[in-house]
Amino acid sequence: MRPLSYRTLVNAAAALSLLASASSCAEVEVDGYEGAESYIDFSPSVETKVLVEDAGKMDGFAVWAYYKEPGTGSYTEVFGKIGGTNNGVPVTRQNDGAWTYDGLRKWEFGVIYNFYALYPMDVSGVSLRQSEDGTDPHITIDGYQINSDGNRGDDLMMAVSEGISYSDGDRPSPVIMRFSHLLSRIDLVCRPYSDQDIEGYEPRVHSAKLYGLGTEASFSSDQFTAGNTRRNGWTVSGESLTTEDYPLAGADIPDGGLQISERTSLMSDVLVFPQQTFRPGMVFKIEWSATGDGNTTSSVIELITLPLEAWVGGKHYVYTFTILPEGRIIFDTPSVQKWDEAVGGIIIVE
Repeated sequence: MRPLSYRTLVNAAAALSLLASASSCAEVEVDGYEGAESYIDFSPSVETKVLVEDAGKMDGFAVWAYYKEPGTGSYTEVFGKIGGTNNGVPVTRQNDGAWTYDGLRKWEFGVIYNFYALYPMDVSGVSLRQSEDGTDPHITIDGYQINSDGNRGDDLMMAVSEGISYSDGDRPSPVIMRFSHLLSRIDLVCRPYSDQDIEGYEPRVHSAKLYGLGTEASFSSDQFTAGNTRRNGWTVSGESLTTEDYPLAGADIPDGGLQISERTSLMSDVLVFPQQTFRPGMVFKIEWSATGDGNTTSSVIELITLPLEAWVGGKHYVYTFTILPEGRIIFDTPSVQKWDEAVGGIIIVE
């Protein structure tokens, strides 16, 4: 018996309200081999192509699943284990583009299945945990860390497909797994006051940092729904806050500063934990100059002073400021965009 194989399709489509300007949806569809209708296979899809740009960037994901007998409180493990930290079952891409997992599982009829998946497939600290109130087991992640050196980190995503049941004689379909972004995406942009020449006006950015945010948090999916209506289950550790010397992210600026002659991205694709932004100490620090005389000014902008109260998982926040000729900077109201704003397009991977 040869292993289960997959065909990959990435399709941009108007879909979820959290996504790109065209609400693009990259779908990864999975076909089982002939006669595999009684085996469990998957049809995963990705909300967008950023930061995971296409199916070729997704090298694997991990799956946890169980089924329960109707009217009982007992659960039978299918992928991964209930209770304790474990890695689930990896579904990986082979050199020929096929997706496989070891040990094909057959469907059981007359029971109710719940499936959960995480990308990347090697996320540590994952448990399929049963709630104390007796509700169904759900995914938790303890001590997840994002980068604190200016890199954007992994595009952590989760998929849920619950309440699946078949009767004897049914032909089971692939399990549809729509991956949702669990983190928030931040950009920092600077623009000139005017595109017209103003005597003596030479705006430059000499440094830009984002710090005062935590790099470690724990996640619980008990409030995560398959319809992606709620996904903010993060608790950020107060012991992992970044500092000016060790910021969460920093702009790559050449010696002498970066001249701003047009709208310029200083930080892009910075991934942060969804959280409220009105805690003191969460800041952008920007060193800038408005003229070419070599004098610079350092400004510390507390996020609490900007009109945005929280970051939500799966959304893209753009902070834009302007260097004024009279020697000050002003921030626009932060824009809340769909995850892959202005990307669009259709990519098919055979």
